[in-house]
Amino acid sequence: MIVDGKDKIVNDQQWNTWTFLYEKKIEETLEPLGLLGFVIDLTKDLEGHLLK
Repeated sequence: MIVDGKDKIVNDQQWNTWTFLYEKKIEETLEPLGLLGFVIDLTKDLEGHLLK
């Protein structure tokens, strides 16, 4: 799995884009939705902390 984060400033607001690339070893493997949910929750927690 490769994780990449990009920052961009638009109209004095900072935006971050996360990109997750993964390759299934076999087609029957499920997508990593648990990891995706964790990253979404982590991002929300970080945002809440930074906006305090």
